[in-house]
Amino acid sequence: MLIRRMLEETASRRPDQPALISAAASITYRQLADQVSRLAAGMINLDLAAGDRVAILLPNTIDFVTALLAANHAGLIAVPLFADYPPLEQHEILADTAARLLITSPDLLPSVPSAALQPLINVILTRGEARGYLTFETLMATGMLDEAEPAGMDRDPIGIIVHTSGSTGRPKGVAHTQSRLARRADLLINTLSLTADDRALTAQHLGRPVFLVADLLAMIKTGGSLTLVDPPETELFWRLYARTSPTYLVAPTGYIDQLIHSPGAAQADHSRLRFWINAGDLPTEELQQRVARITGRPLRNMYGLTEGGFLSITTPNAPIKRGSIGKPMAGVEMRLVDKDGRDVAPGEMGHLHIRTPNMMVGYWNDTLLTHRAMGSGWLETPDLFRIDEDGDYRFLGRDSEIIVRTGANVASARVIESMLLHPAIAEAVLVGVPDPREGQVPIAFYRLHAGASDPGSDRLHAWVAVRVDAWSIPEDFFLLDHWPMTRHGKIDRTTLIAMAAVRTSRNRDVQTP
Repeated sequence: MLIRRMLEETASRRPDQPALISAAASITYRQLADQVSRLAAGMINLDLAAGDRVAILLPNTIDFVTALLAANHAGLIAVPLFADYPPLEQHEILADTAARLLITSPDLLPSVPSAALQPLINVILTRGEARGYLTFETLMATGMLDEAEPAGMDRDPIGIIVHTSGSTGRPKGVAHTQSRLARRADLLINTLSLTADDRALTAQHLGRPVFLVADLLAMIKTGGSLTLVDPPETELFWRLYARTSPTYLVAPTGYIDQLIHSPGAAQADHSRLRFWINAGDLPTEELQQRVARITGRPLRNMYGLTEGGFLSITTPNAPIKRGSIGKPMAGVEMRLVDKDGRDVAPGEMGHLHIRTPNMMVGYWNDTLLTHRAMGSGWLETPDLFRIDEDGDYRFLGRDSEIIVRTGANVASARVIESMLLHPAIAEAVLVGVPDPREGQVPIAFYRLHAGASDPGSDRLHAWVAVRVDAWSIPEDFFLLDHWPMTRHGKIDRTTLIAMAAVRTSRNRDVQTP
């Protein structure tokens, strides 16, 4: 089903149901469908053809949702931009997709490089002074889009291109079709038994596929309501939580940690909450237990990829096992292979390959990269897993995070596991730092359980030394109060590597005679 038809059907079935709610406004499905149709008609009147790219630089608001749905309604391809992207990256994305239209707000427009605006046929401003540009109101005044499909719109058009940085740092455009996104929503609805009585609340930008599908499309398909938290401040989150009583939440680990440790978590009424889904780095056992203790509901781990969609999820009654992402979801095939592409033996570590009908179409304008990623028919990931005795997949790390010391692979997963066995250690991360003699040396960062005393580097060195190979013992151990986080809510390993390089350099300088 196309996203366009999904919205039309729900607007017909539940016209007066609140579709989107924010701190300042709300909109019903009838109103949303009307605005989307009018904005789509205005876009087509700008001589945009099916498949043209429409860049959208807006915060996580009702206007953003309206613009994204309108682009899909008109058979256009939405290209989300984000306010925290540096100007060069904004320019690269606009150039890579050859976007013909930019939808933004007056306050965000100055952040877009002027050179990036020149190839556009127009700029649409949501509100405020036009300053020579068109506005939402101008486009919506052109009338409704008729019921016929826009000319040139095929059966499964690309609906969105989302850019994600790879190991090279160059933005990669991941292309998804409307129908595959809709099928992902169906998969989640069936897995979680979502209904029209459900309500979601999110502070995560809906331009990212996991939240676009899990929050927006799942609610549109069922006819439930979605509350948007913008800006993503914890106080505003809990205020809107109290006002709308959501039944489920989807968020990255770092943001969950912020929320559950803020005063609003313990003060909130969680009686309507069914579950909380962790969609980022794997949480600590302490975080899982804290969520369960405060909300009375389990924290589920979901594993997915921008390229592959939802792949697995832990069930609410499953035992808490560090690193577990549960079993594959319906219709998802997983296999673990060695470096030569052969299936590994049960219990052994291997690279995860996945196959699902809901995978990306490919990387935009990059046939070679697409072929490398999925030319075998399987999407080949850099993630390392093993299957435990219960048949659950256990995450061990990423190939890109492998540390090679004097020609031997450091047993990163074993080092982390040994550190977590220490009664004081709540979380640990291992990074590799360049070394002129050994190639790389492992450096460990860790956080303590609440109230625990710091064992210190020397004691941790001795603790790990009896549990791992000599070349895997970290060069040093550094205590942190908080992890540095990326803009996607994941632990920022690049910052940790930089911190490790500086600290290790200082230690060596001190020790040099």
